[in-house]
Amino acid sequence: MKHRFRNIHSISIIILGIMVFSVLLRAQNRGNNLAFQGFGNYSEYSAAALGFGGAISSVSGVVDVLHYNPAGLSDISELQLSFGGGSVLRQWTENQVYNPNRLFVTLPFYLERLYIPNPADNGKRDNLIFFDGLEDSLYMVARPDTGLEPYSDKAADWKKTDKSVGPNNISIAYPIRIAGKKMVIAAAWNKRLDFFDYDRNQTYLDPHFGYTEYNMPTRVDGTDSVQVYWSDFERQRSGSLHEFRGALATALNEILKIGFSAAYLTGETEDLQSLNRIGWFRLYDENRFAFSYDTLSVSTTGTSHFSGIKTEIGIQLVYDAFSMGLNLKMPFTVTRKSDYTIKTADTASVNTSTLEGTDKFNIPFSYTIGVNFRPNESFMFALDFDLNLYSKAEWEIAHNDTTQRDWVDQKILKFGVQYLPSDLVALRAGYRSIPQVFVPDGAAFRDRGPEARAWTLGIGFNFAQFGTFNIAWEYRLLKYHDQYFSNTNYCKEVTHNILISYHYKF
Repeated sequence: MKHRFRNIHSISIIILGIMVFSVLLRAQNRGNNLAFQGFGNYSEYSAAALGFGGAISSVSGVVDVLHYNPAGLSDISELQLSFGGGSVLRQWTENQVYNPNRLFVTLPFYLERLYIPNPADNGKRDNLIFFDGLEDSLYMVARPDTGLEPYSDKAADWKKTDKSVGPNNISIAYPIRIAGKKMVIAAAWNKRLDFFDYDRNQTYLDPHFGYTEYNMPTRVDGTDSVQVYWSDFERQRSGSLHEFRGALATALNEILKIGFSAAYLTGETEDLQSLNRIGWFRLYDENRFAFSYDTLSVSTTGTSHFSGIKTEIGIQLVYDAFSMGLNLKMPFTVTRKSDYTIKTADTASVNTSTLEGTDKFNIPFSYTIGVNFRPNESFMFALDFDLNLYSKAEWEIAHNDTTQRDWVDQKILKFGVQYLPSDLVALRAGYRSIPQVFVPDGAAFRDRGPEARAWTLGIGFNFAQFGTFNIAWEYRLLKYHDQYFSNTNYCKEVTHNILISYHYKF
């Protein structure tokens, strides 16, 4: 019975240890090194498509469909030109909330900056700082009731905002005849995405006691000690990925349309990553630990150049009041070439080195399928489904980077509605559900990411021979949490996207 009790006690200590040491980890994990972060960002190319929720894979007759399903170009009967731009504003917030427990009671005070250690106490055991003179050292620590909604800006421990403004698209389509057959050729430049990527972890622990994927050490039992380094991690990337696309489309008959497109992707980003050590904890047994400030700064700065070639095959079935579209996205490879300078500094010296590498992201086959229904001349309803099979992607990461995580499949659902109150005005609204390609730590389901929800509104003005002017606004909201025994991290991303475009037929 005594041996059994000792086993139960040991298991309890392990569980409670995990409860304390599961600390701040963003959903991009504890702090992954620079790789392909931001590539999974999703953006629309035209104001008309954005206002419609992006559900236009089954729409035909306008140059905008070049980017969604090249088969839709086949109904173009005159030269079309479209160009536009806009602004994107994105904000990240995060709030870390600890749960009370009775093991290493005061350690969360350090990590949440509720207690600022005195440098004069460097290396002293925790009990000598907090517990001397107390009648009961095992007092309960309760989380204060702040009354704040956990995802609110007021509750956030930190905030980060970034924005981009400028042109994003130029598209042109022109009908031609080859061997008596009408065909449509098209070309475009667009800013496929802004790499808005930011990640911060103010309690980066190494080794990490509460998560087996982060080098969790053997539990301390009083006969030995473990040193845990506490650092502040930050990573950000800014830049754009540009796409140069060409396409050819034709109608096989009045109903069946086909198209082919190829695109060259290229872009460069400015990258920054830093790991600044705050100090270390030396763990002895249960509530016995010591803290000391320490200095070590490792910063990585430089550029990443992305490139790749992708091809797509589009099919459409067009009827009087109903259309279907299928866009097949062939497998392709995105290459990232990085050129970094690494600066390592402590209290005694500063060392600088360079690091170059080539990473490859082999993206498998994926597709978009969509339908639209036109009950009369004034209304159109559309539904699209995008399937990106990222879970089957293959990674070739240089330098054996163990922080690289596999992505999960992305199943994007889009819905759009358009109403034409007159020949001069088009009113549009849309909704999209956009799963993320990462899985938060502690998530119950490891094969799906959290979902961003996007609502869009748009309006178009038809000025007859002077062209068409479109404007659209998107509000996108992503909420998710990292769940641990000891704490919950509430993460939020808000995006405001405004696009303006002008479309002209010659």
